[in-house]
Amino acid sequence: MMMNEPLRFAGLRGTLARNASLAKHTSWRTGGVAAILYRPADRDDLARFVRELPVGTPLTVMGLGSNTLVRDGGVRGAVVVMHDPGAALAVADGLVYVDAGVACPKLARFAALHGCGEAEAGAAAINAQVVSNDQMAVRELPDALQNVILQLNVGQATPPFGSLQPGDGVRVLMLCGRDDPQTEGGPDRDQLASDVEEDRVNKRWQRYLRDLRRDAVIEYH
Repeated sequence: MMMNEPLRFAGLRGTLARNASLAKHTSWRTGGVAAILYRPADRDDLARFVRELPVGTPLTVMGLGSNTLVRDGGVRGAVVVMHDPGAALAVADGLVYVDAGVACPKLARFAALHGCGEAEAGAAAINAQVVSNDQMAVRELPDALQNVILQLNVGQATPPFGSLQPGDGVRVLMLCGRDDPQTEGGPDRDQLASDVEEDRVNKRWQRYLRDLRRDAVIEYH
């Protein structure tokens, strides 16, 4: 095969593109092109694509592209984008198994819900009771608990609180999920990035002016 001859693939079920922009596959929406860009249909399709690549072809794998910067010159060889909304998640033997391409928040929610599901079995073993509430706002909790809950990650639990006195009891709160409120009219990622860059330029300009003033010739009496 000649070096400048386009690579040919057969029997693939995914999406193949040549000289494709990588900007839309990164959170910063910047970057050059990929000589070959492929989104596999599943694991078998990915394996077939990799087998058909000539030996020595550079291969780059991308997930969701969060905080990924791609140079303007692009990427040589082949780029595989693993963003797959339908990727499988499963639990077996106390472990969480997940296909490549699953977003981290989705994985965190899945793991947290599985952990909370095990809470009922654990409570039954010690003759305890589980009370679920998936519609409680943090501000509805006592002030002392609000501060504790806000420090927890999904799947973590508070230290035991309460007492062993009759009618009271010991309680533990487990954070199984968190739905952050949507802020209407708030800045988006591009706006925040622009603000950060503007702030950086302003600070550099202020340092430049300060240095100029230090070199100025002054007259005083």
